[in-house]
Amino acid sequence: MLDWIGLAGRAIRPFVRPKALRTTPNRVLLVKLCCIGDVVLATALLDCLRRAWPEATIDWLVGAWSMEAVQGHPALDRAIEAAPHLHGLIRQMAGYDLLVVPDRSPLLSLAAWRSGAPHRAGLDSAGRGFGYTIRAPIDPDNVCHEADLYLEVGRALGLEVEGCQVRFEPSAAHVERIANKLDLSRPYVVLHPGGGDNPGMAMPLKRWPARRFAALAERCVTHLGLRVMIVGGPGDGPVTAEVLRAMRVPAIDLTGQLNLGEVGALARGARLYIGNDTGSRTWRSPPARAWS
Repeated sequence: MLDWIGLAGRAIRPFVRPKALRTTPNRVLLVKLCCIGDVVLATALLDCLRRAWPEATIDWLVGAWSMEAVQGHPALDRAIEAAPHLHGLIRQMAGYDLLVVPDRSPLLSLAAWRSGAPHRAGLDSAGRGFGYTIRAPIDPDNVCHEADLYLEVGRALGLEVEGCQVRFEPSAAHVERIANKLDLSRPYVVLHPGGGDNPGMAMPLKRWPARRFAALAERCVTHLGLRVMIVGGPGDGPVTAEVLRAMRVPAIDLTGQLNLGEVGALARGARLYIGNDTGSRTWRSPPARAWS
């Protein structure tokens, strides 16, 4: 099959000259719109940027679906909800000294190029990084964790990435609400049997079978003495109900009751968290564009 994206990228590439970052940027925009799991994994790169430039303003352009994953992160100055169209994204990217785009999307590469930002760093996969002045090539033969792949953008910027960690930070309010809502004095396990659902993509085959979640829950109770707490967004009710029907031990069903920060606060105190790709679906409005 002809790779039209790669061909278009290679055609534009000669018009975008590489430019090394020689001064400390004052205003940095990290662009990772979707999806919840990928956004959380990109926090390792945020850690890298903040460590390198502690005095810089660092904002994050993120889709509404994934906003909760980074809102309030201590390394971030501001989380900005991404516009639903390309022209809006271009306007949001304008005015920054440096754009950092750990994404394979050719549309984001195009938006970065058209924004006029003087420095633009991003992943370069099969010609898709044509809009960047600093490109982190992806070697298809080098299989690595997605968080490590995003850190390649940091390496391309000449930054030290050793020790940078993926980090999700539930707020103090999230922690307090969970403490007030549930008795956490006894050890527990958190199960999330839903998932496989993102903007522009629904893949229920990514889910571990409900009967296996049920069997695992029973072992956690009978062999480990753990309580079972089941989480999920409003759309996860049917799969949660299937797990509960197959279980022969009690469980606390929290499906549709917690936002992402509260799920994080609950998971922080758990002995074990077991879930599918991707995170708990808590966004209740129509899904945002995936920009893939």
